Parts: sequence; C-alpha cells; structure tokens
Amino acid sequence: MRFTQSQSASHVLAILALFGVALSLSSSATVVINEVMASNGTTISDEDGDYPDWIELYNAGAEPADLEGYGLSDNYDDPFQWMFDAVRIEPGEFLVVFASNKDRRDPGGELHTNFAISSSGEEVLLTAPDGARVDELAPREIPRDISYGRQPDGANAWFYFDEPTPGTANTSEPRLASLAPPSFSHDGGFYEEPFELTLNTSDGEGQIYYTLDGSEPTPNSYQYDEPIKVDFLDTEPHLATIQSSYDEAWRGPPETVFKATVVRAAVWQDGHKASQDAVNTYFVDPGVTERYTLPMFSLTTDTDNLFDHDKGIYVPGAHYSNVRPDSP
Repeated sequence: MRFTQSQSASHVLAILALFGVALSLSSSATVVINEVMASNGTTISDEDGDYPDWIELYNAGAEPADLEGYGLSDNYDDPFQWMFDAVRIEPGEFLVVFASNKDRRDPGGELHTNFAISSSGEEVLLTAPDGARVDELAPREIPRDISYGRQPDGANAWFYFDEPTPGTANTSEPRLASLAPPSFSHDGGFYEEPFELTLNTSDGEGQIYYTLDGSEPTPNSYQYDEPIKVDFLDTEPHLATIQSSYDEAWRGPPETVFKATVVRAAVWQDGHKASQDAVNTYFVDPGVTERYTLPMFSLTTDTDNLFDHDKGIYVPGAHYSNVRPDSP
C-alpha cells in the first residue's frame, strides 16, 4: 500500500485504523513484526519450561539485517524499553523474542524482553537506533493461545490464527476477525424430550457452519439456515464397532447404543474463519435424568484422533502394524 505526499497524516492513520494494519513507518526497513501472541498457555515453551508471550520478527528484505541497538517495547512513551545486542536476521528468516519479563539478550541463546504483553490490548513497537519507528502493532485484544500476524509473511494484511506458527511461516488458516463464537439456544446436557436447537451470531455478515460428528467445522460442513432437530439417538452402532484391539477376546457392542448429539459450530466471514469453535453435547431420552448416578462431563474431538490408523489412540494403528507386520 502506498500513499502520496498529498495525503494527510490523518487520512493515512484513518486508513490504517480501518484495516487494522501495522505498516512499516520507515521505507528502508526490511524487518517487521510478523506475529504476536499475548497470552501463551500451551503453544510454545521457553528454555525454562515456561509459556511466556512472544513476538516474532521477520526479515522481508533481500539483505541481512543487523538489529543491534533496535528497541522493542509495549509502551509508546518508552520505545527502547528493551534493546537488542548483536543479533542478525538473514533474508526470509524469523526471530522469536519471548516477552517474559526475564530480560535476556544473549545473541547465542533465547531472547527475552523485560516486559510482557497484555492480552486485553497493548501496543508492540519496533524502533531503529536513530529513533525512527520501524514497525508497530496497535493495541488489540488477542485471546489465549491465539496469535495475530501477517499473511503472507511481511505483507500488510493481518489475521488471527488458531494454529500459531512461532519461528516459521504463517501458513495456518486465518481468521479475519476475533468475533464471538455462535450462541446456542439450549445449554448442553440432559433433555427428556427432543427440541429444536437454534444457533445465532452477533455478526450480521457472518455465516455459521456446523458439524454433528465432533470434527472442526469448515465451509464444507453443514451450513446453518434452519433449527437443528436434536432427537433420541438410540441407534445402530457406528464408531463403537471399530475394533480397538486384535485380541480375540474383543467383543462388539449391543445392536443399539445410547448416543449423544454433538453440535460444533463456528462463524465464517468473507471466506475466513472469524470465530473460535463453540460446542455442546446433548443427551436426549425420556429417562435420561435417572440413567446416570454420577456427575458427567463431555469431551469433544475429531473422530480421527480416536480411530485414525496413524494417530488414533483407540486402535492398534500404525505402530502396532510396524511391530507386527503379520497382524490382520
């Protein structure tokens, strides 16, 4: 994106605010803030086994970049809050800096700033030694274990990523915005009678897609356009008939199995996933409230995580086949 000298600064800033784009303010700069995580719960650990916030830089230029004397900060009033020592980024290379409050600058080890980033929204600044603002990410709420970054790397378009990629290219499926997940008309749990389940989104331009098998919804899933009938599911077994062992003592289930209805939904906008998934599990049966005497909870996952030959945890799978190539 280019701006002519005739365009006012206010006009430029208005356009940046509209698109949520963090553009380089120095035409000679090649290093950009490429991806940021402000609440790292499980994504990547540091050398201490902790899970700090992190900032990924990317050299989008054709020449190596020397970062010595450059500043990283989460404070407009203190752009040199943390400074690089002799760190070099090659063309097309990524550099992860943990925003951990640990203040480690050894170029040969992990880099840690002396500040952390607020997930509720805090600026991230990259400043050249001469004080010129090289790049900036304006304050923005970034949910836990979600990152906010450029796609393609070094480009002007920013997205949310459910699958962050610290230190590598941002190739995950992007989310255009951080919208609330769809809402359900009924809470998950036990119901004596069938009912009509309605899904709603707070985004008027978004479209809800949902699945009924625990898998992640995509635009190829069911498109929500009318209430979903949640009914009795005392039906013929399907997944329950998948043999979980080659032991001859294994026995299949009865002819019918009492099942739950699992509804997993997300909002998509302009071809991009715009929300995290929302999921509820429903058990419907006239006597369901008396069926179980212990408290219950529901875990939802894709079928492949349980029964896929390569990664399923409930089948002997590839490992067994490699050890026992003569097995059935």
